[in-house]
Amino acid sequence: MQRLEVLGYWFQPDAPNELPLPQKLVGAWDAAERAHVLAYLRAGTSLVEYPDASFCRFACGEEAMGTRDLTDGRWVWPEGLAHYVERHDVRLPEAFVAHAVACGGVVHVDDDTAEIKRMWVDPTRRGAGLG
Repeated sequence: MQRLEVLGYWFQPDAPNELPLPQKLVGAWDAAERAHVLAYLRAGTSLVEYPDASFCRFACGEEAMGTRDLTDGRWVWPEGLAHYVERHDVRLPEAFVAHAVACGGVVHVDDDTAEIKRMWVDPTRRGAGLG
């Protein structure tokens, strides 16, 4: 099984990895492109649920950031990533954007979700992706 590509996990001082600050990823979006990406992000398959909700790194006051990691079998992202795209114009990697647009915002998980869940490691806690 291929290693999952990681999106939308942000820098934390106590995390043992080098994750980006979302403020450094802000950029302009084409409206149609962003609509496809938002639909795709919201349609991901639940991979893992955590007991505590995430918080917005822009400190905008949003409290419903989600408690799950979502996947399409190739990429994995936190449930709240759509918030960053929609409210803060955070740009995602072009490869992901092109994939989401090509799929018309529809997620198709081709791999065995149970196997993906078994192998997933949260990048903010213990390393990144499958492995």
